Amino acid sequence: MGEITVAEVAASLAAKHRAPVGITQQERDNAVALFLSHCDTQYELLAISRSIIDRAVSLTQNHKLRGYDAVQLATALIANRVLITAGLSHLTPVAADDDLVVAARAKVWPPKIPTSKRPPSNALVHLALTGDERYKSGLASDGRKTGLLP
Repeated sequence: MGEITVAEVAASLAAKHRAPVGITQQERDNAVALFLSHCDTQYELLAISRSIIDRAVSLTQNHKLRGYDAVQLATALIANRVLITAGLSHLTPVAADDDLVVAARAKVWPPKIPTSKRPPSNALVHLALTGDERYKSGLASDGRKTGLLP
């Protein structure tokens, strides 16, 4: 998962707390603490390198993506390539943003990225990998491993 995701998840949870029908401050604080704990113990955090930025720039020129979405997808594409090259299973992306789905499908994950159950509209988390139900927020509707990737 890209290091930038840490800030995106924290911002998403803070936005959910500020929303008129959002989560409590305690729920927000618990979710942030749990996520940060998982970042230390369960996720491989990838530094946002120049090669990721270059890939993100290219993605923005060929797809309708916002800057952070392009960085997230570039990180996922690079991580996915490393996994496949090592003979491991590919990532299972889950996206809440239609433009991100289109770009991901075009680049590496045809023909289908599951998007049937979307996170809250203020969520900034777009790609998911591992699955802790306590903060997953239903990103994947099929029960596959989900969590937060780049």
